[in-house]
Amino acid sequence: MDADSGQGATALGTFGAILAGLVVIEVLAWLWAQTIGAGFGWSVLTLLVGVALVVAWLAYLVTWAFRRKRFAWHLLIIPTIGLLGLGAAFSGLPQKARWAYDEPRLTVAAREAIADPRAEFHDQNDRTIGTQEVSSTSKVDGVVTFRLFSSDGFFSMTTLQYRPDGSSPDRCGTNRCQSLSDGWWRVLVD
Repeated sequence: MDADSGQGATALGTFGAILAGLVVIEVLAWLWAQTIGAGFGWSVLTLLVGVALVVAWLAYLVTWAFRRKRFAWHLLIIPTIGLLGLGAAFSGLPQKARWAYDEPRLTVAAREAIADPRAEFHDQNDRTIGTQEVSSTSKVDGVVTFRLFSSDGFFSMTTLQYRPDGSSPDRCGTNRCQSLSDGWWRVLVD
């Protein structure tokens, strides 16, 4: 078979298309890992798979260079997908989109908790609210806290607090609390 044979070019093109599809899936998974509620393990997994895909893409480029010996525009598809993913991550688009979906659902659940006649309660029932996996719900002093299954590291637990009075959580440093929208805070608990 010579360098421009039909079978070799077709196999190389098929591998490139499959690799591009895998990169799209990986970038979407990595973007999901950047949002509130995505676990630390998910971030690590997407990082490892991303490194493996970069190595596969480099091997594909080397193989293309040796077999085809010419430039082709489709070789830029994978880096373009990566750059679009980085742009989306730096713009905060995945976080904004997920929060836009979750906030109204969480607000309904929080208002139901506030309407509960008990002054304080701690509910350990697991449930899904929007895209968030909630491991417990509590109400103390008019503040509703949803504890998420995921964590932002090995030593911190992520909670979402609904504070209808607009107050900020006590003892929050800049890295421990984040205002998400009116009344909503992400709080990391050690």
